[in-house]
Amino acid sequence: MFLTFWEWIQEVHLEDGVADTVVWNWCPLCDQGEETISHLLLGCVLSRQVWSRLLTLWGHGVWCPDADSNLRGWWTSLPLPRRVRRDFLSAIQLVFWTIWRHRNDVQRRDPFGARGHFDYHE
Repeated sequence: MFLTFWEWIQEVHLEDGVADTVVWNWCPLCDQGEETISHLLLGCVLSRQVWSRLLTLWGHGVWCPDADSNLRGWWTSLPLPRRVRRDFLSAIQLVFWTIWRHRNDVQRRDPFGARGHFDYHE
């Protein structure tokens, strides 16, 4: 369901008859790339730090996305063990949601200014 929503939103028509990907501006978290869903959730420097830390803790550091990762390609390439597939998919969706909420918090606090940082505790 999560990916279906993001696939749908990337096909939003901003003007009648003009298809466009959802690119609002520069990424509010890193200010280093266009804000696409794939960049925000996987390719952003901040997101990659989160993924690196979590996936390493989970024993799957080789699954870390790179700066050019595509959401669909990365998601479908994960070699999830059958016995824990549902748990991993749920955890990954929660990480996506957390990054998205952090992006919204940054936008609300300072929509045109300095970029935020992600606070996580060990």
